[in-house]
Amino acid sequence: MLREAATLMALNKVELDGHISNVGPCWFFPAATSVVFDLDDEMGGMLDEVYHSGWFNEHRRIESIKAHTALGGRLVHGCQSVPDQTGGVVAPYGASMANFRDDLAAFKAGWIEQVYAHRVNPAA
Repeated sequence: MLREAATLMALNKVELDGHISNVGPCWFFPAATSVVFDLDDEMGGMLDEVYHSGWFNEHRRIESIKAHTALGGRLVHGCQSVPDQTGGVVAPYGASMANFRDDLAAFKAGWIEQVYAHRVNPAA
């Protein structure tokens, strides 16, 4: 699940001026993985924690740096210190992070709501 979600996250795109130009299907990790893999909120949050813990695994960190460099940028997380479904993106070097954060703040809540709307509710 982590590998698939990370691949989908690579579709997120920020332009040099910092504006978000593409929101891939896995920008908001717990919401997207809960819908795609039919996880409940708790399990989606736990998977997000496992994803974030990859930053502290040296082998995964090195592989992540190589992958993002190959994509022509650096990995930027909206949730730098606390996972809060703020997403990550490979941003070009020199991209305006202020514009990135402004764009993200403008659509975050509505986008997460749209992602959760795709959950399949089992028949009662």
